[in-house]
This record gives sequence, structure tokens and C-alpha cells, in this order.
Amino acid sequence: ALDPDTTRQSCTADNQKIARPLLDQIKAYVAAVEATKTSAGYPAVAPASTPAIDGVDVAYHKTDASYALVFTQTKPGSIRGFISCAPLHVGTADNAKQLNLYIPPASAFNRFPLAYAPEAGLYLVRQPQVAGQEQFRLYKLPATPPTEPFALTSGSQCTDEVKPTAVSLLGALQSYFANFDPSNPPATAPAGWTVTTHKVAGGYWSELQLADISRFPAVLYCGHISTGTPDDIKAKKLDFARPPSLNYTPSLGIYLVRPSPPP
Repeated sequence: ALDPDTTRQSCTADNQKIARPLLDQIKAYVAAVEATKTSAGYPAVAPASTPAIDGVDVAYHKTDASYALVFTQTKPGSIRGFISCAPLHVGTADNAKQLNLYIPPASAFNRFPLAYAPEAGLYLVRQPQVAGQEQFRLYKLPATPPTEPFALTSGSQCTDEVKPTAVSLLGALQSYFANFDPSNPPATAPAGWTVTTHKVAGGYWSELQLADISRFPAVLYCGHISTGTPDDIKAKKLDFARPPSLNYTPSLGIYLVRPSPPP
């Protein structure tokens, strides 16, 4: 059943308000798939009648006797509230294989992809991280302003698959911030981004929000993103927005705040 699991202590009234609309949309998507099932089984691709789900991309995977849906969050939102109420089944890859379930590929940004199958409901597959596998590189805050803050890096994770997305998103920022005047910013936002600029003594910093946060990995894999703690950034008389937002200022380029180390 795709209803909030109200027996869980974490499924508070507030979390139910977050989870129920998304569960209802998943129900509608599943119903559209089930309606196209024939004596030959489920369709090879998602039927055109499947509805969109707000803030979520859905990937349809046909399996031998069934199908699986894999959900990717595209808009910032309270996924924690959803997880607190969703009727989830969690297991290992071995558990999933025993049940002939589709195992979604994990990534550095999504270790536990959310999936659905008719025979299992909503499920998460715990997959161990591969030892020695490169994830993405973040840099120290620069001591001098970067000359090409929107240039691509040559890391091995900046593959041909993600590079076009990074080129498009970073190129849009480069055009937007060329000859930038914080008192009179361009009227049109850069493609794929929402930019909110804040003036500070001697300059400005800008919050960068992706319209589709599923594209965030491409920027981190291919962009030159520096990182510092809140204290590091405030010491430079700047401020920041927290992930999944990025930040930009001419003296640092694109930067990301990371948590302060424990005392």
C-alpha cells in the first residue's frame, strides 16, 4: 500500500502532510502502468498516460516478469519528511537479488536510490561503497581570485555523459556574471539557475540554485568548486547558502559550505 505508515513514531502530522501528496502521485503513476498491463505482461517502456510527479523524475525499468520505478528528486524539498512516513522496505543487494528486484545504480550523491516494484512496494537497497572509487574533488578556498571560475576540470568523473550538462550550466553562469553589476543584475536568470545576489562590504556573493537538483553532480564532477567551513567563509567577510545551493563571488569563484569539524 502506498499510504503513510502512521504506526511509525517518526510519521508525525507534519510529516504526513509532506508524504501524502507524493505518495498519492506515485499511486497515480503506478495505476497508469497497471492499466496498460496485458496478458503478455507489462509494457517495455512507461506508457504515455503516466502522470508527472512534482519535483521527482521517474525512470521506468522493465524486468523479466515485472517492472521497477526509480525516483530521483529534482527540486529541493523535505525528503526526510517523506522518508519518515513512507512505507519503505530496506534490504541489501543480496536481498533484492533473491526477490528478483531491480537494483538501481548508486552514486556518490545517491547511495540509496528510492525504487518501487509491484511485488515489493517502495524499497531501498543498501549498497556498499566501492573501496578506492573516486567520487568528486573539492578544492580549498583560493588565496587569490580564480581567473577562470567557470572552467571545466579534467577529473575522471567528468565523463562524456555528464560533461554536456556541466558545459551548459557553467557556461550560463559565465555569461551571466560577465561584467556583472550587483546593483543592476541582468533581468534574465542564467539558464538552469536561480541567482540571488547579496551585497557585502566591498563586493557581493550570489546564491546559486539549480532548477533541477538532479543535475548537481555534473557541476561538482566537472566544475572547480572550492569548499570551506562557515567560519572560513565568514572570515573573508562573505556569507553562504547551504547545499543543495552553491555560491559565487569573484574572489573565490564557485564555493560550497561544509560543516565545521567537531570540537
